[in-house]
Formats: sequence, structure tokens, C-alpha cells
Amino acid sequence: MWYLGVGSIRQLPESSKDLIADLARCLSKSGFSLRTGGRGEVDDAFWHGADGGIRQMILPIRHFRQYESMISPEIISYDNLPNDIQSAAIRECALPASRRKYHSKLKRAMDDVCVPLVMGANMKAPVRFAITYAPGPLHTPESINEIGVSDDPIYITPDAAAFYLLKKMRIPVFNLTNEEHVSRIINYINTSKKTAV
Repeated sequence: MWYLGVGSIRQLPESSKDLIADLARCLSKSGFSLRTGGRGEVDDAFWHGADGGIRQMILPIRHFRQYESMISPEIISYDNLPNDIQSAAIRECALPASRRKYHSKLKRAMDDVCVPLVMGANMKAPVRFAITYAPGPLHTPESINEIGVSDDPIYITPDAAAFYLLKKMRIPVFNLTNEEHVSRIINYINTSKKTAV
């Protein structure tokens, strides 16, 4: 069962990194598989915590941050996915055409890769839930409006397309900065483990 660990925060407190890594480790040992995008320290903490378990990183482009898609079969890049998968991702991208005006290939890839992050590299293995770490209201799924961006026009979260698609597909998103969500993720995991067996 796949889950998405996502968050584009660049600087994460050490205690939060440890929390995320511990959670990812626990989920791996419980049979959950991680999918992430390598976008920031939240993704990094999930990735390192899930080491030894089944995990997949789908990068927006081949050489992204410190990750290299050619080094490991666990790390793939959107630009290496088959053309039919990329075309399907573009068609399924959660953001409406009016929001899809790009000034760079990277920005377009950052949005388009959200579909395989949620649906899987083959578009046939959707995540069952997502976990994020978003301390500010501009990053949380609750702040994403009907067109998939923050209500604050100055700030557009890099994960808006993923959050919007998750919301559209009614896939639960848990924010580790919210104590209620932490309790809900524990309950959801326990329930999912019982129904998956």
C-alpha cells in the first residue's frame, strides 16, 4: 500500500526531521510503501526514514537537488517516464489551464510530476493517503482553494497540484504539525493495516 510523503519546506527543524524519519521507518516496518518527490527536507526525511523498505522517488527532472535518477532504480524522473505516461499526466494535472502558464521547463515538470506522485509511475498505483509537514496556513491542504493554489496570490506552494489532486480524489492528507492529524494518521494506519490483510 503506497502513501505519499510530501512537503517542499527547505529548512526543517531537527526534531521534525526525526519525527518524520521515525514515522517513515514505522510505516515501512508495517508494510507501507513510500512515494515522494525529493522536493525539500520533508521529502528527504521521509526518504531516509524509509530506507530498507519499499520506496520510490519520482523527480521532476533527471538531476534534481542532490538526487540523480540514474543511480538507483528507486529514483526515477518524470522526464524518463514513457511519453504516454507523461501525456496522461499532463491531461490529468489537477491545475486548470488558466493556472498552467510556465516560464520554465522545471516549473511545468514540478506540476506535471504531481500526477505520477499521486497515481504512481505507471498511473495504476494511487496512494492511499498522504502525509505532509506544513507549519504555516499557506502550505496546508486546507488553504488550497478551488483552483489548487493558496488563497494568498503572492505565494503558490510547489505542492499545490499534488494537494489539489489528493483533495479531488478524496485521498486523506495528514499534516504532522496538527496534533489532531497525528492522532488521525495513527488511527488511519491501524485501520488500513486491518483492512489490507
